[in-house]
Amino acid sequence: MNTEEKIIKETISLIDHQGYQSLSLRKLTNSLGLTTGAFFKQGSFVSTNCSTIISRFCRLSNIQQ
Repeated sequence: MNTEEKIIKETISLIDHQGYQSLSLRKLTNSLGLTTGAFFKQGSFVSTNCSTIISRFCRLSNIQQ
């Protein structure tokens, strides 16, 4: 599993367990064992994968988009 896939899975897990309101970059990077700098070295990850995260979360939660 590559780093982007790990980030997506961990983001979904955090949202599922704590709710999207409590999701933060600090919580995400800490749970992944990444620094903020390492997270942003993933390039355009955030902008290109937000829809992927939302789609997967909705599918896992049986939510209609």
